[in-house]
Amino acid sequence: MRGDVRMSAGTIQSDHVTSVTDCLNTCALSPVCDSINFRSANTTCQLVTHVDPLLVHSVDLVEDALWQWWSATFTVVV
Repeated sequence: MRGDVRMSAGTIQSDHVTSVTDCLNTCALSPVCDSINFRSANTTCQLVTHVDPLLVHSVDLVEDALWQWWSATFTVVV
């Protein structure tokens, strides 16, 4: 997690949820969600898709003390 930033480009959906966990779950169930922006002040959840899911450029991150940007990564061992 990166605190106090949000992804400025690629938002595909914006909803109100009850918690950041609900927002992360919504992203996990979406085939096009790569990360989320979450604003705890009003429980806004923005699902974000990246043009290149392997690269998140710092120019796409916007400083904003009220937003949190989360990106879940999973390692699969075969």
